[in-house]
Amino acid sequence: MMDFNLGSFNLFDTLTININRKVKNETSHKIEPILVEKEKELHVEEMNELPLNELHDKITESRETIVYLIVEKNPSTSWNLIMPVVYNTQTDHWTVFTRNCSLQGCGGGLNNTTSIFHNVRKAKRLGYKVAISARVCDNDKMKKLRTRQIGIKDLLDSSFALENYATNQFKEINQTYKEKTIAYK
Repeated sequence: MMDFNLGSFNLFDTLTININRKVKNETSHKIEPILVEKEKELHVEEMNELPLNELHDKITESRETIVYLIVEKNPSTSWNLIMPVVYNTQTDHWTVFTRNCSLQGCGGGLNNTTSIFHNVRKAKRLGYKVAISARVCDNDKMKKLRTRQIGIKDLLDSSFALENYATNQFKEINQTYKEKTIAYK
């Protein structure tokens, strides 16, 4: 048996609750919310981008798939990052993956891009029809896609085919893309 007696203070004797107490009707002034729009201040939740380890599953969800490699027009890091997007032609479903790929350098970004080409080749060998297309897009448009301000079709409409975007900065990117497409046919 437990004793709640704390010296001369008894917990059960001092706590009383009046349930029958009535609340007085008080009139209060209602405050209507005022919506204020601030210029160029738009908070939009960023879309959930899938990690690359789920790419093969998305490619093989449909018998016909297009994998878009959307390359940044201006480098946001040391390299022009790539945002892979998988388009399921049967369901008209688009899946956006994280931007941790590149067609430049010799590190993790290039290795991630190589894994994309490997997954495409693997799916083709299993009998899936998979096309791969590299596009160059403005960084602002890519950011608007990630924050859901524009759709993927708008982004693709405003992009250029990588082969047609010939600048000095894109020579290495074009060369690496050509090598990867030949090596992973």
